[in-house]
Amino acid sequence: MILGQDPYHNANQAHGLCFSVRPPTYPPPSLKNIYKCLKNDYPDFTEPRSGYLLYFALVIIRLLTPWADRGVLLLNACLTVRAHQANSHAGHGWETFTTEVLRAVSKSTRGVVFLAWGSPAQKRVDSLGLDKSKHLVLRSVHPSPLSASKGFFECKHFIKTNDWLRTRYGVEGEVEWDCLAEGKQGRGLRPKALPSGDESIVPQKWLNGNETSKSLRSISKGRFEDDEGNAFGDTEEFDEEDLAKIP
Repeated sequence: MILGQDPYHNANQAHGLCFSVRPPTYPPPSLKNIYKCLKNDYPDFTEPRSGYLLYFALVIIRLLTPWADRGVLLLNACLTVRAHQANSHAGHGWETFTTEVLRAVSKSTRGVVFLAWGSPAQKRVDSLGLDKSKHLVLRSVHPSPLSASKGFFECKHFIKTNDWLRTRYGVEGEVEWDCLAEGKQGRGLRPKALPSGDESIVPQKWLNGNETSKSLRSISKGRFEDDEGNAFGDTEEFDEEDLAKIP
């Protein structure tokens, strides 16, 4: 499971799954950094660029629902937020409810991997008093642009999660993290080997894929804050790879 802090607080962003956005919303910086982390773990991962046409523009789908469909709980500690005010509903009762949800999850299974990104998520997981012989807790800085460069991109959480799940439940227990990839065609991509000292057995089922497709220019302007409430000013978010002329 992945634990976030609170929903995205700008218009048309939050929809119930932490870090996920509905189309036609352009991916917030934290989600873009999650894609980069996936790329580090799965070198053939291609950021999603498919979607549908809306008023002569290509709307790219950035939903994380495929992860949820594969058994990943994407939960925020707070389930509501005041518009444009990150963490504004903290301390009003949601944490009590979501903590009990986490506790119920931990008691109802043989073992869960908790991905705790950022200090608020780590403190929340620590408060559960988890049985470390039953569960795995992986910690990293938050994927926010303010902290991601301090270790998030290299955390290897996606590979380490599957290593643990495979040991506990067999190959069938792995999460198909790269199911978001463009051109994946329903098969997994080959993960990169872990650094020396980390054992990683790569199943033969993984398939290399390198299909890419063009997308239209996507630009999002405005004042952003990360999930810990840190503002990082007016930005214009786009990658050169995202730029393509309308036919």
